Amino acid sequence: MLVGGLSTYLIDDPKLSLSEYNISGTKPLYITHLLLFSAVVSGYIQADRTRTLGIVGGVVLLYLLSLLLIFAAESDIGRLAPLTLTALTDRLLIYWASAIQIGIDSQSHNRYAESVADAGSIQPLIQALTQYADAAFYPIYVASGMLILDEPARTVAAFIPLVLATVIPILMIYLLVKSLWSPAAAGLSVWLFVMANQPVYRAVLTTSTSLGIAIFSIIVAVYISHLESDSKRHLLIVLILFISLGQIHQISMFITLVTLAAITASYAAISSFGVLSAVKRATLFVVLLSVTWLLTRYHGPAGDLPSFLVLMIVRFIESLFTAGTAATNTLEQYNVAGPDSLSLVHAFGIAWMLGLGVLGAIFWIRRASSQRTGIALGAALAVAFGFPFATSLAGVASVIPRRWFVFIMVLAAILAGPAVLALARSFSLPQRRVAVSILLVGLILSPGLLIMSLDYRGAAEDPVLDDDPEAYRMAFSTSEAAALEYGATNFDDDEIVADHYASEVLDRQYAISTSPYRFEEGGAQYSGEERVYFHRPFAETQHSSYHIDVEDRWVRVYGPIKPPRGNQIYDNGVGTYTKTDSPYP
Repeated sequence: MLVGGLSTYLIDDPKLSLSEYNISGTKPLYITHLLLFSAVVSGYIQADRTRTLGIVGGVVLLYLLSLLLIFAAESDIGRLAPLTLTALTDRLLIYWASAIQIGIDSQSHNRYAESVADAGSIQPLIQALTQYADAAFYPIYVASGMLILDEPARTVAAFIPLVLATVIPILMIYLLVKSLWSPAAAGLSVWLFVMANQPVYRAVLTTSTSLGIAIFSIIVAVYISHLESDSKRHLLIVLILFISLGQIHQISMFITLVTLAAITASYAAISSFGVLSAVKRATLFVVLLSVTWLLTRYHGPAGDLPSFLVLMIVRFIESLFTAGTAATNTLEQYNVAGPDSLSLVHAFGIAWMLGLGVLGAIFWIRRASSQRTGIALGAALAVAFGFPFATSLAGVASVIPRRWFVFIMVLAAILAGPAVLALARSFSLPQRRVAVSILLVGLILSPGLLIMSLDYRGAAEDPVLDDDPEAYRMAFSTSEAAALEYGATNFDDDEIVADHYASEVLDRQYAISTSPYRFEEGGAQYSGEERVYFHRPFAETQHSSYHIDVEDRWVRVYGPIKPPRGNQIYDNGVGTYTKTDSPYP
C-alpha cells in the first residue's frame, strides 16, 4: 500500500498524457512473433507434446514480444491479435501436454458431456445424482459441440470453454479500459490478465468456472457502463447474464454477486446514483441468487439432499461451530494439502497482481475523469479479496479463497494497466521517452511473467518451480495413461487404491470404484480386505498424497508411498497393479 501510494504520487502529473506511442517499422516485430510462434509449436510437437524448459522460455518470449507490440501496433487488432495468439498458445500447449485431461473436476464435466451427447438428454446427469443436473449448461454446451463437430469432449472443451475463458475477458477488459484511458493502457491490462497464472490455470481446466470467468468479465464491463450511463438495456443484459450463471456455476454466481454489491455500494456513496437505487439493485441480485439456489438441488431432482441454498446455510452454521477444532498438533509432522504445502514463491502471483491492482486503484482515483470507476473497481477488488479470506480466518470452510483468485485477477488487471503505463512514463527521460518507457514497463512486469510462467498454476502440467509438495505434476504420460486404462478395463469390479490424484482420475475419468491410500495415525494401512493397488514412480515422490486418519476424519497429506507388497498382476514399467489384503507389514 505504501509503495502504491508513493508510486501514485510520483506519477500524479496533471499534464501526464497516456496518448499512443509512434513507433515505425512494426512489420519485423510481427514477422518475429510469427516465426517464434512457429518454432515453439514445432518444438512442442517434436518433443512429443512436452513443454520442455525451452518451450516454456519460448512462450515467455512470445509474451514479451506481445508486450512490445502493444506500444508498436497502430490498431486494436494489431495489439490484440498477437496477445490472443500467445495466450491461446500458452493454454493449449499445457492442455495437450497430458495424455489424460488435466484436472479432476474437468474430467467429470467432460464425462457428463459425453453421457449427455450419447443419450440426447440430461437423464444421465439426473441418474448420476450430480448437482449439474439442475445446472446443466456446461455439459449440454459441450455435448452440443460434440454432436456438431463430431469430436470427443476433450477436443470440444479445448476449442469452446478454453477459448471463451480467454477471448471474452480479453475483449471486455480491452473495451472497458480503452473507453476510459487509451489503447496502450487497455493492451497492458489485457496482457496482465492473459499472462497471469490463475487465468491460465482456470482456462486449461475447462470446467464450468471457465464459462463463469467469461460471463463475469462481461457483467463487470456492462454494469460499469450501465452505472455511468443509466442505460436500462445494459442493466437488462447484466440481469440476463447473472441469471444464466445460475445454470453454469453457483460459486461464480456468488462471487459475481459480491462484486456487483461492492460496485453498487461505491457508486451510491460517491455519486448521484442514490442509496435507494443501489438498495433496489442489490436486493434484486440477492433475490435472483436466492431463488436460483433454492431451485437447485445439490444432487439433482432425483437426489435426497436439500436445495443448494439450504445446504450452504447448513454448512455455514456447521463451520461456525467447528471453527478452530482441527487437530493441529497431530498434523504438525505432516505436509497437509493446501497452502501449508506451498512456499511463498507460489503465492507471488496473486500478491503481485493484487499489488498492481492496488496501485492502479489509487491512480484511477486520483484522476478526476476515472475517479468514480476507480473507487468502484477498487472497492470490488478489496471486497473480492478480503471477503473469502476473512470468512476463512473466522473458520468458515464453505467459502473457498482459491476459487476467487481468477476473478480477483480480472479486476486487478483492469486497474493495473493504466497505472503501470503511467508509472513507466513518469520515470522516462524526455529525450528517450519511448525507449525508456517500454524498457521500464518490461522491467516492472517481467518478474511476474517469469515466476507465474513457472509456478504450480502457470505450468500446472509440470511445474518448473516444483520444490514444494503441492507443486505436483498434473500431466500423465502415455505409459501412465495406458496403465490407468488397463485398470479401468480389467478391474472395474474391484476397488482400486492409488495415490490421491490417480484415484481421483480413475473415479472421474472412468467412473470406477477407487480409494486413495489411507493410513491410520500410527502408520498401519487402513485396510482389512483384499484390494487392487495401483502404484507408479510418482507415488514415491514428495508430491504424492494420501489420507491419514486424525480423530475420526480423513486428512490429505503429502509424502512418498512405498510400493505395496503382494501378487503383482500388471507392470508396464511406470505403473503396476498388485492384489493383496496386506500391502504393508
